[in-house]
Amino acid sequence: MTRLSSFITLGFLAVGCADDAGPRLLLPNDVEVTWEQAYDREDDGLGALVPVDVMAYDPASGEPLGDVELLLWAEDGVAWPVAGDDVAVVDPDSCPDCELMWDATRDQFLDVVPVAESIALRTDGDGLARLYVFVDTFPAGSAPRSPFAPLPVVVVSGSEEQSFLLLPR
Repeated sequence: MTRLSSFITLGFLAVGCADDAGPRLLLPNDVEVTWEQAYDREDDGLGALVPVDVMAYDPASGEPLGDVELLLWAEDGVAWPVAGDDVAVVDPDSCPDCELMWDATRDQFLDVVPVAESIALRTDGDGLARLYVFVDTFPAGSAPRSPFAPLPVVVVSGSEEQSFLLLPR
């Protein structure tokens, strides 16, 4: 009788796990960001714009899943996610009244709107959510060997939470 009840219990657990299986996330590996002390002042309009692609997929089939809601934020330092549509490269002479940011890694002025600590977005038909993370400052590291620490970026979909690091180099 013990074996039969074990099989029944395992059967219910397997069915319960299958019912709870939601989308899985595929995040980028840790991303290296060119960084130096001159960039690391808060609210100076100088930073790095880091492109990020996140994919949602069905764990059973491996197929990409569209229309999956994601929530993304940076844990430490001063950084914020920005939707891909909310970033434009701008000639500063064409917009003298705009509050522009300088992307030090690409040597270009950006108009970035709006700035929020987190962003909610949905995957497209290919299961991808494309966005940027604008890094204004990195967390302090253990100076002098490493004045900057990695910056964790968190992505959540339903009950799944994963993260990757932005690594100053």
